[in-house]
Amino acid sequence: MQPIDETYRARLRLLIEQHGTQVAFAVRIGKTPAQVAQWVNASTDSKTGKPRNMSRQAAREIEKTLGLPEGWMDQPISAFEPPSSTVIPLVGDRTVAHRMSQLGDKIPPEEGEESMHKMPPAHGYVRLPILAEAAAGAGRDPTAAELIDHVDVAEEWVRQTLRANPNMLRVLTARGHSMTGQIEDGDAMFVAPCTDFIDDGLYVISVGGLLRVKRLRLRVLDQILSIESNDGSAPETLHLAQADDTLRICGRVIGAWSLKKL
Repeated sequence: MQPIDETYRARLRLLIEQHGTQVAFAVRIGKTPAQVAQWVNASTDSKTGKPRNMSRQAAREIEKTLGLPEGWMDQPISAFEPPSSTVIPLVGDRTVAHRMSQLGDKIPPEEGEESMHKMPPAHGYVRLPILAEAAAGAGRDPTAAELIDHVDVAEEWVRQTLRANPNMLRVLTARGHSMTGQIEDGDAMFVAPCTDFIDDGLYVISVGGLLRVKRLRLRVLDQILSIESNDGSAPETLHLAQADDTLRICGRVIGAWSLKKL
């Protein structure tokens, strides 16, 4: 398991990229740029000789300030989160312009023209990418569907209704019928990336390289994790301590949009 200090530094670098500069991020969270630099670089304390690592209290403060779920800073970067070169900016963020200015004439003409035609979302909206398809059934190859489109949603709606940071959300398409009644075939699921079981709920999991959306439920007394469907099939169970060897949690489903045929 990744040491918590390394996880904090990785999360900090991601947040800094999303705010454009280290200074902008420091101002946003109410810290000095020097303090943020010490956290990111693990600068040595001249008095103790130990690295200046970020405390758990500071991590919780950052989460609260940015509207992130509690414990988000403690989660290692998952496969559903974009690398720093493909950060999805918040409305009003200068990250895209910053990236374009850095690339300059390195962008091939045809790629530059295509990027220019990709207009940013309207004011007050954020753009969530659809990254893959997850099966509400036996499982699908995560490479079977590439980025097919995007969804522009009101930033205020994401924060108030889903209670999530829109910059961290991903949208996945569900395929299959095993979760009918809760998740339908073709639903667009809003997924908050995570790598650990947080509480009972719907999760996107990877089993044998195949993505599935299932309900995970933990029996507290014996720590048995139950993987459940809505199709009447018996739940699959395993001990929580063995979960890491059997499946990989990719994210928690916090909402979904359905389309009805009329």
